[in-house]
Amino acid sequence: KEFLSIASKYLGGDGRLTLEMVDGEKWVKNNLKSKFDFIFADTWHGKYLLLDEVLSMLSPGGIYFIDDMLPQQNWPDGHNDKVDKLVLELEKKSDLKITKQFWSTGIIIGVKTS
Repeated sequence: KEFLSIASKYLGGDGRLTLEMVDGEKWVKNNLKSKFDFIFADTWHGKYLLLDEVLSMLSPGGIYFIDDMLPQQNWPDGHNDKVDKLVLELEKKSDLKITKQFWSTGIIIGVKTS
């Protein structure tokens, strides 16, 4: 809640922005018909659990942005395999062009082509 109140304080005046505090799976499933020009998927649902659903919400020309793609010491056992599988899955998407940035925690930026 603290982070939400900080975001509201500094960004809440922008009418283009809606701030919500809700479970990621619930939010995705309630917004499947929505389209977005930018998706920063920083949750399990946006990267691993509901990837196809989240990518279907991306507008043509829209940007899909994820972080934490480089190995980190705090990762639980087996997480590296999940990341590798996600990267392979993203590389196979014919309607998503990705670039991998080996910077900070590792970033992948995708653009939906159709």
